[in-house]
Amino acid sequence: MKTTNLTLTSQNKIKEAVNALGITTSKYNIALKGFSHCLLWNTKSDRLLLLDKSKAMYHLYGNVSGKIREDGVLNNQTITETTLMDIASHMHLGFLVNKQCSEINSEIEESNKERSDTTSMTIVITSTLGCNFSCSYCCQGVEKKFNSFSIESIKRIIEIWEASATDKLNLVWYGGEPLLNTKKIISSSTKIRDMVESKGCKYESEMLTNGYLLDFDKALSLIRSGINTFHISIDGSKEYHDGSRMLRNGAPTYTKIMDNIDKLNKHKGLNIRITVRINIIPDELLTSQIVNDLKSAGASNWGKTKFYLAPIEKRVGSDAKSELEFNDFDVFARMYKDFITLCKNNNIRYLLPGFSKGICTATKELSVVMNPDGELHKCWDTVTDSTEAVGNINSPIDEILGSLKKNHWTSFNPKSNEYCSKCRLLPACGGHCAIKHRDITAHPYHHSGCPILKFILADYLLEKAREKGIISQDLIIDFADSKIELPELRFS
Repeated sequence: MKTTNLTLTSQNKIKEAVNALGITTSKYNIALKGFSHCLLWNTKSDRLLLLDKSKAMYHLYGNVSGKIREDGVLNNQTITETTLMDIASHMHLGFLVNKQCSEINSEIEESNKERSDTTSMTIVITSTLGCNFSCSYCCQGVEKKFNSFSIESIKRIIEIWEASATDKLNLVWYGGEPLLNTKKIISSSTKIRDMVESKGCKYESEMLTNGYLLDFDKALSLIRSGINTFHISIDGSKEYHDGSRMLRNGAPTYTKIMDNIDKLNKHKGLNIRITVRINIIPDELLTSQIVNDLKSAGASNWGKTKFYLAPIEKRVGSDAKSELEFNDFDVFARMYKDFITLCKNNNIRYLLPGFSKGICTATKELSVVMNPDGELHKCWDTVTDSTEAVGNINSPIDEILGSLKKNHWTSFNPKSNEYCSKCRLLPACGGHCAIKHRDITAHPYHHSGCPILKFILADYLLEKAREKGIISQDLIIDFADSKIELPELRFS
């Protein structure tokens, strides 16, 4: 454990805290118990520790069952010179806190600070609600309008960003299917990028697409305009996908999408990043078929593409039937674990999406979603509901910025939910998704607004620790049968 960055003043303060107040384990520690080690994660500081069972500090955090100690208070009598620096380091990393410290209040301050960040602005342009697909569960409904954004609205977007006085613009192209308006998007992205960079600021742009129209020539033109990250969605296996994500005329789409991705990956000089979200239903038999289909498409050789699983959910405005709601979290957890193993065995790149801290376009002040009619929204899922608009692109700039900062989305407080307020994941999760808190279905240790990562937390932590070099691939075997049970994520 490195402690050289702890000054003598810091050590003296720690000694004073120990003598006067005592020290206790953080409420936001989560422990993954292995055979001979414990992997500890503090969700507030986002730091990881690997503790050896043979060392004294291991026993401060966990008993033989691996549960966090709620009575783990250190007082002056337990402090020795040999353990002082370990304790100092653990305090510095957030695993130990002053007994009288209000962790919840400090977490609220950190959350508010991130929501009001003034260094960057995110603008999502819903280029059209029209789509070349006909997915029954689409949150925008089946019957769609095919009108697109106006050139005048692009001028206004530039003015809004300039008025925000931020150093960076994150621009996201959304739909419907944005590639129905490829030429207009290329022209607009080029114009916005050139303006932002002319001021010495940073421009980043990405696109959400179904991938069917993303051929090499379009991708190359989009990249040249500043858009080089693409998020593509498919549904499960080839067979399942072609039965749910078909063209409007009913034709299948899986093979064309995979052929497009394959061609983009084969071009070594292409500066492109692709993530593929695989929507699934709770059927464990699908996992091996999903990976087999990816392998058959050539995914074992795709160095520019990563895949992840996500449940098909009933969303706001969806025409989906109730059977598409995903509530079997245990099945999903097993499917994801199998998916990771199969991807590793077949050299297919995968990812586990991280926690958002509850920060998104809805809750972040300087973020906005524009629909094709110029309505301004905070949440992506409400673009078809005019009653949810917080403004209009043609309103005065000051009025627009004011409405983006002060509304029911930016004031969203997950701590008003008893499940969230007592959850160790709160600093990392932040309530996950504000719109999912509108109609909560509660279970003993989770609710319908919880992030899926909560149910595959052991795999997430091991992957996170491996990527950071905290745990070796060989030592991961020590945690082969480890789990984090949902009751362990609650504190009193």
